[in-house]
Amino acid sequence: MVFFNQPIEGLALALLEMMSCELPVVISDIPVFKEITEKGNCAKITSLHRIEEISESIIELAGDKKQMKELGKEGRRIIAEYFSQEKMVSAYEELYEKAF
Repeated sequence: MVFFNQPIEGLALALLEMMSCELPVVISDIPVFKEITEKGNCAKITSLHRIEEISESIIELAGDKKQMKELGKEGRRIIAEYFSQEKMVSAYEELYEKAF
């Protein structure tokens, strides 16, 4: 299980990497995180800087192996559907074509 609090880069690559490994994630309610996780379909969402809420979510998730597995599988599905190598290369090619 991994907790993400603030994006380091625009796309939150570390979050995508964890999701691709079928790891359940706990995220802050930052728009980019919610968008990537399809509004929390594969993550537990907490309020930003609410340490007690974050702790409770981590403890709750750690105690529910079934939910951890389900969130992990859903995260992997999202990666395959929207962020595969083919999709990302295609999106960058399209962006470059529009830019140049």
